[in-house]
Amino acid sequence: MLEDPTPGVCSGRGARRFSPWPGGFTLVELLTVVAIIAIIAAFALPNFVKQTDRAKVSEAKETLLQLAKLVESYSALNNRFCPACTDAAAHTYAYSENGNGVEDTGGNRLTSWLTGSIAFNPKLSASGAVVRYDYDFSATGGQTYTIIATPVTGRGAPNRKLQITYALVSGTQARQLQYCIDLGGGMSCELDPSKWEES
Repeated sequence: MLEDPTPGVCSGRGARRFSPWPGGFTLVELLTVVAIIAIIAAFALPNFVKQTDRAKVSEAKETLLQLAKLVESYSALNNRFCPACTDAAAHTYAYSENGNGVEDTGGNRLTSWLTGSIAFNPKLSASGAVVRYDYDFSATGGQTYTIIATPVTGRGAPNRKLQITYALVSGTQARQLQYCIDLGGGMSCELDPSKWEES
């Protein structure tokens, strides 16, 4: 009996080649792979977006904490929370930037008095990039103050305001720092900064 000189090939009409390594994929196989990738992406993408948002919110938190420490340092040196805080009136100061990362001018600016050893520089936590939040500080005499971080539209920050308030705590006679975030249904506040949740 003569051997077929071409292994894996059947002679005769309608011959087919059999190979353990097919030369391509069938349409069903390709659609299966695409479906699996789509399912993985559907689960992974929301988690990726959530983690990215957390990082941006953390940037605002760090800046607010930095600003609160600077205000406390200023108060320790000058016995008031801001230069004009010598009466019972409310006084406000702000920090904001234009699209080129240049600080806006005009009005009462935080950087006009938080200078030198207690200089305010929100870029420390943003690697020199344009800040994603506007920062507003308001104080009433030497009794209370509030610092608010408001996301700037178009700069990628999640739409959540953050706030640190120094005021009387409900049910007590003590003033303490309260750490707040807007979760969509109003401000949620904590006395412990480690519980200052993003979601």
